[in-house]
Amino acid sequence: NAQVKYETMELTAGFMILDWSTNEVSAEGFIDSTGNLGQFPKFKDGEQDFTAKRMRYNFDTQKGIIYEVSSTQQNLYVIGAKSKLVRTETTVADTDSIVTEDVIYSEDAIFTTCNHPQPHFGIRSTKQKIISNKMIVIGPSRLEVAGIPTPLYIPFGFFPISDIETGG
Repeated sequence: NAQVKYETMELTAGFMILDWSTNEVSAEGFIDSTGNLGQFPKFKDGEQDFTAKRMRYNFDTQKGIIYEVSSTQQNLYVIGAKSKLVRTETTVADTDSIVTEDVIYSEDAIFTTCNHPQPHFGIRSTKQKIISNKMIVIGPSRLEVAGIPTPLYIPFGFFPISDIETGG
C-alpha cells in the first residue's frame, strides 16, 4: 500500500522504491498471501490516469517508463506493452499562462472500445503516440479480432479523442 503524492501527481502501488539522489520512483505490484500479484501501480495526474504492471518515473524530468500499461482516453481503452510518458510545459505568449501536455509513446499497443482485460477486438499498432485528450497517432497497424490478426492493414492513422462536452 505504498503511496507518493507530489504536486498534482499521485502514485499508488504494492511496492515502491524512491531514490532521492535521482528523484526517481520505481513502482510495481505486490505478491499477496495467496501468491497472486496485485496492487499494481496506479498513476494519476490531472487528466492522465493509468494502471501498469511496473513503472519508473522521474520527478525532475517529468518522464517515465511504463510496462504493460492500460489507460482510458475518452471512450478508447489503450493497452501497451512498453510506453514512455513525457510531460511538456509551454508558456502561451499572449497570456503568460503555462499549458501542460502529456504525451505517451507506446510500442506494441492495442486500442479498442472493449473494456475487457483481454480485448475481443481492436487495432494493434507497432507504434503509437497519444496526446492526452487530443488525438492518437498510429503507425503501421492491423485489425485484431479475438487475439487473431486479420489481413486488414492500416499504414497510419489519426484518431481525435477530444472532449466533446468541453468543446476541446
